[in-house]
Amino acid sequence: MEIQKSDIREVHILVVDDESSIRELLQEYLSLEGYKVDIAKDGNDAFEYLRKFYYDIVLTDLEMPGMNGIELLKKANTQGLNHKFIILTGFGTVETAIMALKLGAVDYILKPFKLEELGLIIKKAIQRRRLEEENIQLKEALSLYQISEAMVLNNNVRTVIELILEKAMNELDADIVLISLKETISSPRITRLLRSSINVTADDLEAFFDKEKIFKLLETERYLLLNGDQISSVRKSEASGIDIKSYLSVAIGLMNRFYGAFCAFRIKKDMPFTDAHRKLSTIFAERITSLLEVKRSDEGLQLAMIESIESLVKALEAKEPYTKGHSERVSVYAHVLAEKMHLDTKAVLNITQAGRLHDIGKIAIRYDSLTKKEGLTKEEYEQFKLHPVVGANILKPMSFLSDIIPLILYHHERYDGKGYPEGVKGENIPLGARILAICDSFDVMTSERPYRTALAKEQVISELTGNSGTQFDPGLVQSMLLLLEEGQIPTKDGLEI
Repeated sequence: MEIQKSDIREVHILVVDDESSIRELLQEYLSLEGYKVDIAKDGNDAFEYLRKFYYDIVLTDLEMPGMNGIELLKKANTQGLNHKFIILTGFGTVETAIMALKLGAVDYILKPFKLEELGLIIKKAIQRRRLEEENIQLKEALSLYQISEAMVLNNNVRTVIELILEKAMNELDADIVLISLKETISSPRITRLLRSSINVTADDLEAFFDKEKIFKLLETERYLLLNGDQISSVRKSEASGIDIKSYLSVAIGLMNRFYGAFCAFRIKKDMPFTDAHRKLSTIFAERITSLLEVKRSDEGLQLAMIESIESLVKALEAKEPYTKGHSERVSVYAHVLAEKMHLDTKAVLNITQAGRLHDIGKIAIRYDSLTKKEGLTKEEYEQFKLHPVVGANILKPMSFLSDIIPLILYHHERYDGKGYPEGVKGENIPLGARILAICDSFDVMTSERPYRTALAKEQVISELTGNSGTQFDPGLVQSMLLLLEEGQIPTKDGLEI
């Protein structure tokens, strides 16, 4: 890559030397070459410049009173100041050369030197910076493309966020990356996701950091880049045990809506994060924000659709006092039984939701058939048996309900295979559907009906026991009986619903 004159005019160089004659000579030479040049008389003076301005190149003497060149380089690294250092010295050794390069210096020149030689080294350093910037831009573009592709092809929030964490670990060369959200807006619920190359957990980090303080800072500052002693400003006073070398966090969310933080940590690695890492992290945070915003919008629409369907179910049940509140009660019973079976949170939520919607298919059945006191005719019963299929078909276009559709379709199947609509048997019936089957029947048994009064607790227990292994899953019957014994399920002569 050839350095153009226009590139040179954009390069800002800081010359640091305690000898005024050398400072002035280098300033004059580099200015004539077209560079923008500032000068500093020692390391302390130079550090003030580095804090205020960005420099493409820092040309510094090694031996200076106060703060020498190596110390200046170390301090700039500690503060995350991403400048390219070239060390000048008349007292060079192999050890100091290795130390300077290890700390990130791009080159090391022994005095005396020719100005032309220095000019070539500076151009080489500029080329290196340009290549690094192009590489970062390429990584940004590639990561952005891969993440965007994943967002299009996969509607699972957790899967895409885990891909982002994987990319971030590699691109940032971090020991740990963590997403910590202030509010949960996605299902399954996400509050923290961590990717780590070392044995440190999200709990360890949140015990170390003052999370609320960090969130408060990010809501206004939008990012934090802290190194060394600076990290103590967001550390809990009693925290100990983790030696974090560099910490970077970027806000997830919009200016008027804050979701949480994308964080990166260097614990084993000595080099600090830089402003280039911060820019790359901002891209990752923006992708997460976009994902959560879409999810938020989708869930708002989904909630509105579910509420509309539930309203239809309630309107259908409200026409007849015997069935009023039936679906809500089935949902409550199913929730309690699912938790009793120690199912995971997502499964419990799905079963609870299916309970509210399990009878939506009855909207296609004639009202007089649903409410008649005498038994159904053969034709009416065959029509009634279609309501699980009708319900599943009503919900089928709503892909976000795909997990609960089988529960609604099979909630009238029997454990012995004599149910409907397909005659599925035993554990081939989804567990959620088996739970709904027993809870649906339980509510029918314990509610007043046109053709009979509600059953007493002893009668309910007898019905459940008598149909165990035929109509109902035997394991679920035992759990249901335990819930009744513990008073967690209301009956006619028990607790009020």
